[in-house]
Amino acid sequence: MTCGLEVKLTFPNRHIKCLNLIVKIRKVLNNMNNNKVKIVEPNKGKHMAVAGQINTIVASKEDTGGTYSFIECKVFPGAGPVPHIQTREHEAFYLVEGQLTFTVDKERIQAKAGTFINVPPNILHTFKNETDEIAKLITILSPHVCSFA
Repeated sequence: MTCGLEVKLTFPNRHIKCLNLIVKIRKVLNNMNNNKVKIVEPNKGKHMAVAGQINTIVASKEDTGGTYSFIECKVFPGAGPVPHIQTREHEAFYLVEGQLTFTVDKERIQAKAGTFINVPPNILHTFKNETDEIAKLITILSPHVCSFA
């Protein structure tokens, strides 16, 4: 239901920029105060095929107010990401099943189930499944600023 009254407001450009900034800040604060409990059952979550692996986003940056993302990775034989650098996030890896070969800052690491590796920002790193078995890896990005998870 409308009253037939049309109102047109005009604001100086600097006020519009200020209002837009306030809206962005409120969205960030709302995300930071995300007090919702999230439960993800086995084999649920958002599945993504990336570089010969299947990544399941268990908790995204939207779920955690941007503080971290929790990703389960199934890494197929011969697969792994290209060497890369996160410029703002720590990337942590916990190998749940199988074996992977990590290269972190030119150091080669033969990781088996139970191995934990934390890579700080600005460190070149990669991993590869050099076996005939699927490896299962938990990856945590914190704070998570990328757009994919």
